[in-house]
Amino acid sequence: MFLTGRAGTGKTTLLRQLIFNSLDKAVVLAPTGLAAVNVGGQTIHSFFNFPPRLLDAGDTKKIRNQRLVKAIETMVIDEVSMVRADMMQAIDNSLRLNRADKRPFGGVRMILSGDLHQLPPVVGSDVEHILEESYGGAWFFKAPGFVAGQFRLAALKRIFRQEDEVFIRILNSLRSGRLSVDD
Repeated sequence: MFLTGRAGTGKTTLLRQLIFNSLDKAVVLAPTGLAAVNVGGQTIHSFFNFPPRLLDAGDTKKIRNQRLVKAIETMVIDEVSMVRADMMQAIDNSLRLNRADKRPFGGVRMILSGDLHQLPPVVGSDVEHILEESYGGAWFFKAPGFVAGQFRLAALKRIFRQEDEVFIRILNSLRSGRLSVDD
């Protein structure tokens, strides 16, 4: 599932509830340390032991704690908009390898959460052309593993964080790049 919505729609609150209901069979990951702390998880790099660079097939290795990896039922990735295509593909490859399961993401139920209008993936000029040639772009949804996963979209619409309708309208206009003088 790809859970999306504007800021304040309750993505993190819903994720926390999903995680709570999954108990110990869920792994919660995020692309940065701060995002991981916000959802009570760890970074993608630390869980998979990925190096901090452009990832390729050689970076998919056996994970030490095989029992943990094989027991995972659900993997949550928050702030997925910051995940590049090479990392999403490496996650898919690693789960397939470590679970000895050829299904997308090794058969793990994936819950990806984020807003594509917020933080984009970090792409240095040295890797931009490689990501474009290899995946057709840097975004996580360009990875073949994501496409094979056939993710369902769940878009949260109602904003809970703000109650002032005028302010919400201004934020929505700003978000879509259509802020007018009247706003």
